[in-house]
Amino acid sequence: MALSILLGVLYYQSSTKNESTKYPHLAKRLFLEDPNDVLINLEPLRQNVRKYLTDTGLTYSFYFEYLFTGSNIRAGDSNKLVGASLMKIPVVMDLYKAAEQNKIDINKKVTVDKESVNNDTEFGNQQHLKPGDQISLRDAARIALTESDNTAAYIVFQATQHLLAPEDQAINNLDVETQIGESDKGKYALIGARSYSSFLKCLYYSCFLSRDHSEQILSDLSKTTDTTRIRAGVSKDTEVIHKIGSFSNVTQSDCGIVYLTNRRYILCIMLDTDAQTANKHIQKIAEMTNDYVAKANLTTRQPNN
Repeated sequence: MALSILLGVLYYQSSTKNESTKYPHLAKRLFLEDPNDVLINLEPLRQNVRKYLTDTGLTYSFYFEYLFTGSNIRAGDSNKLVGASLMKIPVVMDLYKAAEQNKIDINKKVTVDKESVNNDTEFGNQQHLKPGDQISLRDAARIALTESDNTAAYIVFQATQHLLAPEDQAINNLDVETQIGESDKGKYALIGARSYSSFLKCLYYSCFLSRDHSEQILSDLSKTTDTTRIRAGVSKDTEVIHKIGSFSNVTQSDCGIVYLTNRRYILCIMLDTDAQTANKHIQKIAEMTNDYVAKANLTTRQPNN
């Protein structure tokens, strides 16, 4: 009997470890591991970040969350800025949700049409796709995330139109508040950093998609080619999954998850400014938060009596 119990415990521990290894970007608590419930006093960081953002003189939206406890820092909460390419994540999430409902085959190759090709010089068509070319939806989704490619994103968007009920779409399913803005370039989504972080949290906790699909999206985001902004403010040996947004000289942003060992956190920074100014400020804020979290003294949560 004792041997059976021991073998059962060893099997459970082995299974949990294997599952955690299979999904390295998902929350450890999904695999019933003790996250250690370590607490960090965020008040000094909260004050420094808010002062820094105020001193920039820019319109901003900021959100930080320490993922082990949910403790967070918010600034510019009432501001909704242009989401731009940040919104490619929910577009890809909808593709995988449609696949889970057996409404689409993500390995299916689709033919690129003339309307899909975007000739924007920065993010328009990184793969130089032409009308008549074929690409799988899985590859299009990956390119949309890693390269922020507008053509690939539009191919995914077109493929998922009218497949999901409104309540099954990521933007409606999660705790996300958006508005629609309009300019001479067309309509665009306005969103705040805290709302946008719901997409990242939901991927991290696999609350909208299966573990396999959540892990796939996070894995693709970890290969984002942009090395400015958050990536530039974090040490090279620390993994960062993130998505940048760029809307002309109006709004620049970067939002992601920083995988410090045992100290993972979400960081989302949106600024109304040009790209060069945004790069400088976002990198500095990323450095501030990373240094603080890495060096902070940890306090273990005391068990209830």
